[in-house]
Amino acid sequence: MFDDVRDHWYWRPGWRAGRSFYTWHITFADRPEIAALHSSILDPETVQLPIRPVEPLQHLRDITRAAITDVWGDDAVPELPELNPHITLAYSNHPAPAAPLAARLRAHPAHTTTLPIPTLTLITLTRTNHLYHWTPQTPLPLT
Repeated sequence: MFDDVRDHWYWRPGWRAGRSFYTWHITFADRPEIAALHSSILDPETVQLPIRPVEPLQHLRDITRAAITDVWGDDAVPELPELNPHITLAYSNHPAPAAPLAARLRAHPAHTTTLPIPTLTLITLTRTNHLYHWTPQTPLPLT
C-alpha cells in the first residue's frame, strides 16, 4: 500500500494541451451494468474497477502490438508497463492521504459481473486540462 495519492493530471512526456494520440481501447459504451459494480481499488492516481482474468487481455494486447510492429517496425513501438486492465472510475486531482480513500472503498462489498468484449476500438485521445476526450475511429470486431 502507498501512503498518498498523487495528482493524475501532470503532463507526461509527449503530452501537451490539444495533442491527440491514436490508441486502442476496449470501451464499455451503453453498458449500464458497470455502474452497479463495487469492487473498486485505489492506485496512486485513480480509483479503478479491475478486469479479470488478465490472460485474454494480455493476448489481445500482444497480437495488437505485433500487428502495429509489423506496420511501423520494432523501433517505432515503445515498451509498455505491465498490463493492468481496468475501468477508471475517478482520477485524483491533488495529493492526499490514501488511507481514508482506501477505507471508503473497502466499506462497499465486492460485486462482480461477466462482460463480453465484442470490439477493440481505435480511438483518438486528447486531454484538455483535467478531462480526456476520445473519438472512436475504427472498431475491430473480436467475434
